Formats: sequence, C-alpha cells, structure tokens
Amino acid sequence: MAFAPSCHVVHCRRHSVTASPAPAPWIYVQVTIGKGLGMELVLTALFVFVVFAATDQTRGATTPHIPTLAPFAIGIAVFLAHIVAVPVDGTSINPARSFGTAVTAGVWKDHWVFWVGPLVGGAAVGILYEMFAYKALSYVGPLEGDNGHRQRAGSSPAGPQEFAV
Repeated sequence: MAFAPSCHVVHCRRHSVTASPAPAPWIYVQVTIGKGLGMELVLTALFVFVVFAATDQTRGATTPHIPTLAPFAIGIAVFLAHIVAVPVDGTSINPARSFGTAVTAGVWKDHWVFWVGPLVGGAAVGILYEMFAYKALSYVGPLEGDNGHRQRAGSSPAGPQEFAV
C-alpha cells in the first residue's frame, strides 16, 4: 500500500516537482539510534495493544459497543503515534510501510530500526496480551464444555473462537 505513493514521490523528484519532504522514515540527526528504536518499539507496542483490545472477540461478546468503536480506537492510536514520533524519526510502526518507501526512495540509513522496533514491540505485546489481558473467563456452551461451567476462553484474539452467551 505504501509502494504506490512512494513511486509517485520518486517520479515527482525525477521531474523536479515538489513532493512530500520525507519519502521514507529515518533517524534525524539530533536523535540517537537508541531513542529512535525505543520510540518505534513503544509506539508499535501501544498500537498493537489497542488493536488486540479493540478486536478481542471475548470482550466484544460481553460489551456490544467495542466492535463498533474498534476502527475509531485504532485510528486514534495511529494518529497519536504519528503526532508523537514524526518529529523524532518520521514514524513507521509498520515495517511494510518503511520497506516500500525505502525501496522507491533508496534511503536505507538506519533502516533496521524500522524493522526491529515494530517487530519486537508487536511480538512483546502479543505475548503479554495472551498472558495477562486475555485471562478473562467466559461462560461456555456445549462446544467448549458443559453448560453452566466457567472455563478459560479458547484461543488468542487472532484465532478462531466460539462462545455461547
């Protein structure tokens, strides 16, 4: 998805047309690599947590407004991540976005930060969400156990789930 706009930026630069100032994220001169990596890691972790919490089928089964507001919550998380990190490193929070723009613009300086930060942050939140936030108990129907008994929910929010309410 980021590839087409990046190609447009490269085309505009070749033909001396003014385009966006930063086609690919990079660590700015006054920012250390550690700060950039930390920013990407933390903001991606917060973004992935919001996505997990907003799309969790277990929570959505007991709270009907959560699935309705999920796109709004995810959009606000992306907006806030960009507001915070654009002045620091151009904001990635998505390795695919960084890769597409880096390929078309040819900017590879400190590119590993925009892969390691989001991948480690997302993986850490995935593990922590599974361990802590997903411990909610729910009533299960005949597909997961006897009626009326309480058990832990079946699988992660990304996997298939069946719940009886």
